[in-house]
Amino acid sequence: MRTALAAARNLLKAWLLVAGICAGLGLIGWSLGGYRVASIFIFCWLLGAAAVYWYLDRAALGMVGARELAVAEAPLLQSTVERLAARAGVVKPRLYFFPDAHPRVGSAGRGPRGAALAVSAGFLSIASPAELEGVLGALKTPAVRTGTRCC
Repeated sequence: MRTALAAARNLLKAWLLVAGICAGLGLIGWSLGGYRVASIFIFCWLLGAAAVYWYLDRAALGMVGARELAVAEAPLLQSTVERLAARAGVVKPRLYFFPDAHPRVGSAGRGPRGAALAVSAGFLSIASPAELEGVLGALKTPAVRTGTRCC
């Protein structure tokens, strides 16, 4: 109950932010050239916000140097993620790889169908299979955040 209330409150805050920015851009556009300029400003901002919503996870992972793993690469990681996703009852997230020696693991995405996990070469080299499963299972991935139970 508490998590559903927090999620609803965060969703309301996000929509209020969108409405506030649209109103601000509308006022700026109105003062510059009337309703046509205001509507162009608002449309362009909404188009940019939609692009950020759909592509920010890939852009953020690309900015830190992660690349998407092919199906044949890192079979232990692939099987572990498939097993955890099946156990949680969610779609398997896309897997990304950091080609550096620092032990890093992260998640990104907008929901169960758009989730992504990123694992570094350093983490894969030092983690045992049990540690790999424990760390990946404990991540707060977008699939788990939506209320599905894990493990």
